[in-house]
Amino acid sequence: MSENSLNKKADEAQQLPRAQRTRFSTTSLVKILFVLLSFAILIWTFQGHLSRRLSSYTRTAEEPDLVTELPQRDQTPDIRCYFSTKRYDIQSGMTACYPTSGGIWLAELGPVELQYLGINRFDSTERSWNEAEEDQFCHELRKFGGCWHNPKSPYDLWIGGLCSDLYELEPVFSIDRRVAFPAKGGVWVLSRDEETRRFPRGIVGVNNALTMEERSMVLERLGAVYCDDVAECHLLDDLKKEPRDLAGNQDL
Repeated sequence: MSENSLNKKADEAQQLPRAQRTRFSTTSLVKILFVLLSFAILIWTFQGHLSRRLSSYTRTAEEPDLVTELPQRDQTPDIRCYFSTKRYDIQSGMTACYPTSGGIWLAELGPVELQYLGINRFDSTERSWNEAEEDQFCHELRKFGGCWHNPKSPYDLWIGGLCSDLYELEPVFSIDRRVAFPAKGGVWVLSRDEETRRFPRGIVGVNNALTMEERSMVLERLGAVYCDDVAECHLLDDLKKEPRDLAGNQDL
């Protein structure tokens, strides 16, 4: 073999590793560039997220009124409270009527009184939506006394962060008496003593009566006044006026 051939083969042998090294360097460079680009994208994404978080925090800090107002939305009473429309509420034991003249009349009655008024003693019942019927029922209910409320809006029921029942609020005025309607007609009426503002001893016996006749007997023993004409009984003169008129100059 000639010397020239040997030199040519030697040169080819030297060029092969150089080509491999060139391909290796190019591949490595591409990988490095890919890693750097990925890292740059990651940093850019993180910075954008961080910038949005900081911007949100800055807006919150710059708007203190909005932050303080948000909790108040949950305290809006007219969203949670409402006026009952029940004639008798088995949970509270209160009987109510809704006169067309305004307000709500409440009375706490016993079983004999409820039976006299034709009220279901074991379940809650709704009021009548016939105005004439409801006014007539109010006239009968008020014979047993009670109290008149004149709430302006559901806000009046919002107390201490909770909805209260109407009977838990102070009424505009109240009338406290015990009455009975015997089978012979008329009415027995017992009011509080004008000086002591108390009922006579033994008043609990009225609540122990099982019938209207027994109730009449107990009231008679306690010194109640008997009127043979219910409509003209002077102790029931308040029935001749509407609750709003009886309130007079009191807060309406």
